[in-house]
Amino acid sequence: MMDAPSAQPESHPHIGGAYTIFYYDDLASAADWYANVLGLTRMLSAPGLEIFRLGASSCVALVGAGYGSQMPVHEANKGVILSLETEDLEGWHARLFRMGVAGVGEGLQTGVDGRTLEFKVRDPGGYCVEFFEWI
Repeated sequence: MMDAPSAQPESHPHIGGAYTIFYYDDLASAADWYANVLGLTRMLSAPGLEIFRLGASSCVALVGAGYGSQMPVHEANKGVILSLETEDLEGWHARLFRMGVAGVGEGLQTGVDGRTLEFKVRDPGGYCVEFFEWI
C-alpha cells in the first residue's frame, strides 16, 4: 500500500508583475498628472490606454471611457487606493507640496496601527493615491 502524499503547499505558475487599472472620462488629464506631477515613466500610449511604470514589476494603467472592460466610477469613493511604498516619503511629500497637489497640506499621518507613515492625494479622476513607508 502506498503512503498518502504529504500535505505540501502546491506551487503555482510564475506571476511577472501587477497592473492597477483605473478608468477615466478625461484620460488626457489623468495621463498628464501621472507623467508630469508624479513623474512616472510612460511605458505605452495607445488609443484609450496609457501605462506607467511604478516599479520593477508593477504598473498603473489608465483607460479612457469607452475602452476596456469597465467604466469610470463617478462616486467620490472609488473603492480602491493606489498605495505606493517609498523609502523617501518626505521627498514625495515635499515634491507634491511644491506642485500644489491638493491633500498634501494635511501632512503625514500614521497608519496601519502605527506601522506606517503616510499621506494621501487624489488624481484628476478622483482616485486616491497613497504614499507610505514602513516605520
